[in-house]
Amino acid sequence: MLPASEASRAPAAAAAAAAAAAAAAAAAANERRGSLPDRRHIVYRSSSTASTAAATDSKAAAAAAAAAAGESRVRERVITLIAAAGLMLQRWLLLEKDVYSASMLLQQQQQQQQEQITDINAEAGQLLLELQTISSTTRNWEKEVKKVLDETETEKRFIAVAESVGATLQHLESLFALRGCLEQQQQQQQQQQLQLLQQQLEQQQQQQQQQQQQHQLLLQEAADPESAAAAAAAAAAAAAATAAAATAATEGPGEAAEKVLAGIQRACVSVVDEIAALRAAADVDRLQQKLQQLDGVTKGLLSGFAAAAAAVGRFRGLYVAAEADRQQKSIAAAAATERYKLLQGMLDQTTTWFTNLQRALNSSSSSSSSSRSRNSSSSSSSSSSSLRYA
Repeated sequence: MLPASEASRAPAAAAAAAAAAAAAAAAAANERRGSLPDRRHIVYRSSSTASTAAATDSKAAAAAAAAAAGESRVRERVITLIAAAGLMLQRWLLLEKDVYSASMLLQQQQQQQQEQITDINAEAGQLLLELQTISSTTRNWEKEVKKVLDETETEKRFIAVAESVGATLQHLESLFALRGCLEQQQQQQQQQQLQLLQQQLEQQQQQQQQQQQQHQLLLQEAADPESAAAAAAAAAAAAAATAAAATAATEGPGEAAEKVLAGIQRACVSVVDEIAALRAAADVDRLQQKLQQLDGVTKGLLSGFAAAAAAVGRFRGLYVAAEADRQQKSIAAAAATERYKLLQGMLDQTTTWFTNLQRALNSSSSSSSSSRSRNSSSSSSSSSSSLRYA
């Protein structure tokens, strides 16, 4: 048996040991409770990182899907544009062919018109030579008449008729030389175009002067009716002269040929009538000898009149036919010109369409390239984020 002191120390030691064990258990529990928040923080941080990576991956996938859809739309648009380009290319080729045909038709019509002008100018040159010949014949006949006839009033009247016929033929020659040749007429038309503005200004001034004259006539009628009538007649004569000048300015080869033919016919009639008047004169025997002296040149003159009239007739026929053909071809040329302009406009529109198509294709190519670059950059950023989070 143990002593009483040792028996009393044993429970105390046991109690101390129990207290130490309880303290150790409490310390262990405290240690476990202190380390628990750190583990939870680590678990939360890892779960947050995983969710962020998943969101980034989903965004990258959405961007890739959008880029793929955009590329699909671009491919569809390009295919549609290429199909339309095929149709427009076919249209462009047809239009180019039609434009070339219309241009060749216009050139052909212009060439034909130029050939007609050349033929008319050649015929006009022949007619002008005939008129120069008959004018020279008339002057020679006039000289012979003045040599032979110079005594009685009938003879002097015949000389006056011869002078009138000579002046008429010179006038007809100058008229046709001025109005009959188309080349000269074209030069005159150019000069008339240059003088058009000046003529318009002159017409305005004439209208103002006529208005002033009308006012003056009204004032004169109240004071002196006879003077007013004379002034009105002078104004009418001036207006008629102005109208005649304007009409002469617009005459062409056809009108000039008609005037030449009418003048030749009047000259021929005058010569025949005066010869008949001489033959019917009282002193027939004396005049008969003189008429025999003039018989050769007179027959030559009348033959020249006939040849000139025939040349004028040929020229008029050629000119009238050419003028009718020119009018028809002018109508056809106007229609061909309008068709050429229309086709050329359509061709220009098609060319512009191809230019816009090229721009659209370039724009589609650049947008597709930028989409692919954005897709690759987003994919690379997503992969780098995943690696970083891992």
